[in-house]
Amino acid sequence: MIISGNSKVLECNTIFNIPDKLDIKFKKDTIVDYTMHNEHDDIINNARKWGYCTENTTFFQSNEIHNNQWAKDISSFLFNKFSFAVMKLPPGTIIPAHQDKYNFFRTLYNISDDDKHKIVRYIVFLDDWEPGQSTIVEEASITHWKKGECVGWHNDAFHIGINGGKKDKIFLQITGI
Repeated sequence: MIISGNSKVLECNTIFNIPDKLDIKFKKDTIVDYTMHNEHDDIINNARKWGYCTENTTFFQSNEIHNNQWAKDISSFLFNKFSFAVMKLPPGTIIPAHQDKYNFFRTLYNISDDDKHKIVRYIVFLDDWEPGQSTIVEEASITHWKKGECVGWHNDAFHIGINGGKKDKIFLQITGI
């Protein structure tokens, strides 16, 4: 994996064993349109001004992986308290620069405003990197990952997901403390 730039990236220094065949079903009702996601109202308004739209910011999410032991094992290796989902960014998709508010996770574990700084997000790449794919955290660009590699960031880091490649970019997203 290559991490270039001034980095606030958390490297987990572990390569997780990802099954060759993943049983992940992305249903039509799991489509999340970033420009309609109310958790990020301030970011959404700026993204619209910058020219982002439904067509280039739609990504897919699957929360139906909780029966997959591999995802639980990875999550529990990183955190005591966690939630996770698999994300898929089709070719031509970008998730504009944003900071997550972690509302679902904070509600799930009753995390107060005073403790939200403890929240960390990791992503585990479920496929090898393809040209055109990138993850950006603050000023660091992440490319050339291998299946099973992992990076993270603290709750206040701005980050971007990009898939300008030819194949889906798929990763396990884990939030925890």
